[in-house]
Parts: sequence; structure tokens; C-alpha cells
Amino acid sequence: MFYFYRKRWYDNVQNEIFNPSVQLLKSARLQLSFVEPDGRSLEHLLENITTVLNVAEIYHLEISGTSTFIGALIGIIYLLPKLVSLKIHCLSLFKQRGLWKEESDKLLWISERSQITKIYLEEINDIEEIDFLLKLSPCMNYLQVNCIGDIDVELFVKDILMKIIHNSNQHLRLLCFRVPRADDKIILKLQNMINVNKLLVNYEIKLVFHNIYLQWQRL
Repeated sequence: MFYFYRKRWYDNVQNEIFNPSVQLLKSARLQLSFVEPDGRSLEHLLENITTVLNVAEIYHLEISGTSTFIGALIGIIYLLPKLVSLKIHCLSLFKQRGLWKEESDKLLWISERSQITKIYLEEINDIEEIDFLLKLSPCMNYLQVNCIGDIDVELFVKDILMKIIHNSNQHLRLLCFRVPRADDKIILKLQNMINVNKLLVNYEIKLVFHNIYLQWQRL
């Protein structure tokens, strides 16, 4: 489905929580409900996206209700160089197949030109998915994860911050993730973990309903 305007998933989030300046972005959005990992169905989808691009540039992409293989996602995003936001239900790394050379080349091309600054991952199964997203969109400044499953909260935050440091990423400054049983004790544990490991300076962490927001100025 293709929309010229509809309220986006991150609209007003930063303004309501941390109140920075918010830039209104172009609104053309493409929504996909199912993506085949390989084969003719994927080729047909890519052809349809090319047709849509004859009508308008796409700035926002949402893939819902399916586990998206990273090779298929690379193929889609390769066609959408103007993307500024990405929402995915969940990723499939498909380790047994890996990436073909053409997909790896496209990933490199995307990472050098990506304009994606905001990513929403509804479910995460493996922390390595964050590695992929950092490679896919090195200028990402906001990451939201709705469900971290059985991953330990402290380990989740520590791994992400360590990956950011390892990749010398200076863009990602705001992390939001949902923890159904979150309370002030969890916030204090996260603060202690961050301080003991000297992962961040000049940061702020807040609990809003069941969502934890972590924002920092620099690593």
C-alpha cells in the first residue's frame, strides 16, 4: 500500500519525551505486508516498487506482519535511496544462507549513501540484528524496539552501546525499548551499568509507561 500522508510511528515521540527541535519530513510512505525472501515473488515486488517510483519518491517504508530476510530488505532499500525512516516487524538473518555477493555489494552501496535516520524494529530475536541495522543505516539517530523478548535488559543496552562505540557511530543518540515490567529499579540498574562501564556521558534515561528512553549527547 502507498500513502502520501498518514501519521508516522515516530511523530511527536522526541518532542513529547525530550523536547528537541523536530524537522517535518516529506511524507510519501510505502507499506508492505509480506516479503518473500527469494524467487519470482520478490522480483515481482521489486518491479512493483520501481513502478511506484515513477509516481513519487518514497521517504518512509513499513514492512508489517512478517519476518523479513535481510537479503530481501537490502534489495528493497537499494531501490529507495530517499528513505528517512524504516519500520520492520522483525528481521531474519538466515545464517545458513548468508548474503550473496550482489547483496553484499548493495549493502555497501546503501551504507555509503543511506539517509535513514529513524528505525523501528517491532521484535528482536538476536542482538546481531542491531549490527546489521547499524551497517545498513550508519546515520541512524533514533532506534526503537518494541519487544526484546527474553534478552536481558542490561545486556541489551550494554551490547548496543558497545556496538556503537566499536563502529565509532556518532549519530545514534536516542534509544527507546519496551519492557512490560519496567520500574524505577530497572532504571537504576541501567544507570549503574552505564556508569560502571563508562559507556556514556551526558545522558538521560526515562521510563514512560512501559517504554524506556535513553538519550545521550556523545559517547
